[in-house]
Amino acid sequence: MAERAGVRAGRDTPISLDAALSATVAGGDTASLVTRAVRRGGHCNFVSEEVLRGFADLTAWVDSGEPAAGEDLRGDLAGAGAGFTARFDTGDPLAP
Repeated sequence: MAERAGVRAGRDTPISLDAALSATVAGGDTASLVTRAVRRGGHCNFVSEEVLRGFADLTAWVDSGEPAAGEDLRGDLAGAGAGFTARFDTGDPLAP
């Protein structure tokens, strides 16, 4: 099992890498991969709430066998990360 959090429009790590990882992991067996985006630019720009939620979701997956929630980052990215971002940047059109 693997969990990878991506960044939207990050200048250091383009979100396209998540799509590439999803396409190649385990020879195409994506059942063992969960991808999530966080709606902040930069590399590994997570806040503690996002890290703790990711870890809790990962350990629950290991304990229960039920995969953690994620999102498909291979298509339309307009809403990417909305459900996994604890603190939105000022001006983000999806900010609550």
